[in-house]
Amino acid sequence: MRISVVVPFRNEERHLGHCLTALTTQQPFGGEVEIVAVSSESSDSSREIAACFPTVRLVAAQGPGPYAARNTGVAATSGEVVAFTDGDCEPAPDWLRCIAIALADAEIALVVGPRLAARGSFVLSLVNAYERAKDEYVFGGERRDLYYGSGTNLAVRRETLEEVGGFVERRRGSDTLLIQTIVERRSPAVVRYDPQLRVRHLEIAGLRDYYGKCLRYGRSMAALRGPGRSLRSSERFTVWRRAVNSEGYSPPLAALQLVTLGGGAICWALGSASARLAPNGRQRT
Repeated sequence: MRISVVVPFRNEERHLGHCLTALTTQQPFGGEVEIVAVSSESSDSSREIAACFPTVRLVAAQGPGPYAARNTGVAATSGEVVAFTDGDCEPAPDWLRCIAIALADAEIALVVGPRLAARGSFVLSLVNAYERAKDEYVFGGERRDLYYGSGTNLAVRRETLEEVGGFVERRRGSDTLLIQTIVERRSPAVVRYDPQLRVRHLEIAGLRDYYGKCLRYGRSMAALRGPGRSLRSSERFTVWRRAVNSEGYSPPLAALQLVTLGGGAICWALGSASARLAPNGRQRT
C-alpha cells in the first residue's frame, strides 16, 4: 500500500516541525509513504521549517483556505490512500500502520480516529475521555446524520475521494461534508473508527484553547447546511455517562468533567448563535 500524507499549514512555525518529525519517523507499515506539505499563504518561517525535511515535498496551495490546500495536496500525490493531518498536529508513531491495517479491508473506504488535546493537562484528559466516548457513540451505530470528520485525522481511498469530487473549498466544515457525502452514497459501514489512530492537536494546550475550538466548531456546524447534525443534549449526557463508566471516575471527578464539558457546550452554543445571527442573514464560518 502506498499512502500519501497531505499536511496543509498556515503560519504554524510553533508546531510544524513536531508534525513533520512525527510523520518522517513513523513505524514501518509494510508499504510506501510520500508526504506533501501545502503552504496556505504562510508568512512566518513555516515554509523554511518544512524545507528542512528532505523527504517532505513542499507545494503552495492553489487557492485560499485549508480545503483548497488539501485539494492541492491531493493533486500533487499519487498514493492509493490519501491521509490528512494538520501542521499543528502530531500523529502517533503507529499512525500510518493503523491506517494500513484499517484499509486492508476492501470494504472500508475511509478511516477516522480520535483527536486528542496536547499532553500535560489533567483537565484536558477529562475532555479527551469524553471525546473518545463521543466518537465511539457516533461511529458505533447507524446514526448516519451524526457522522462527522476532521482533516486533522482521517484517511480515504483515492478512488473514493475522486468519486465525491474532493473537498468543497470553503472555510470550515468540508471534512464533515465529505464523510456525510460518502455515507449517503454508500453506507455507514464503509467508514471505520479506529481508537488507536491517534493524533495530538498541539494547538489545544489548555482549557481556554479547548473552549475556543468549541466556539469555532459551533459556528461551523451552524453554517454547514448539510445533512448532518450535532449531538442533542440527551445524547451528550449519554456519552458523558459512558465516559464516566469507562474511565471509572469517582463522583468528584465525574462532576468536574461535567462542569468542564458544560463550559464547552456554552461556547458551542455561542458560536452557533453568532453564525445564525450574522448580519444580512449570512452565516459566519
